Amino acid sequence: FGTGRQARAHLQVLRLIRPFDHFLISGSEQGRSREFAQEMARELGAKVESVYSRACAAESDVLCTCTTSKVPLFDGHLLRPGTHLNLIGAFQPHTREVDDATVQRSRIVVDTYEGALVEAGDLIIPLKSHVIERTHILSDLHQLVTRKRIVRTSPDDITLFKSVGCALEDLVTAELVALPAN
Repeated sequence: FGTGRQARAHLQVLRLIRPFDHFLISGSEQGRSREFAQEMARELGAKVESVYSRACAAESDVLCTCTTSKVPLFDGHLLRPGTHLNLIGAFQPHTREVDDATVQRSRIVVDTYEGALVEAGDLIIPLKSHVIERTHILSDLHQLVTRKRIVRTSPDDITLFKSVGCALEDLVTAELVALPAN
């Protein structure tokens, strides 16, 4: 979801880390979505098509939300078993890209507990309305990477990573960029 810089970057990185050959794009403006899909198809050498949000949610194996939406983008009941979601928009307590059904159905990882519980409306809103409990957030990124927590326990699990950004991620990225090439 999305047609801006973050959506472009996510498509580029996904193409590098997995052999995806088909991408679905859904944006708030259909004309811009079609144009963005054509640009990305040329750039990636892959099939990229503009679709409505319902199809994007129902047909994606990996779903990235890279928008400034203040309200949920799709019905979480549409997600297939085994779907993974990366949520990077909605970084204010009163905004969200996904609905309660998505959050309830997902096994959740956050970049940091501190940031997510203060900034991520995708989680704060369902926590405040008691749709989920704090224990529904299973891991932060550090626990996941160091294998202190296992999140996906079945191929059918729907997993969700919510990032609001943190200074440590920025510092590590800056350090990696600054390293001399070998």
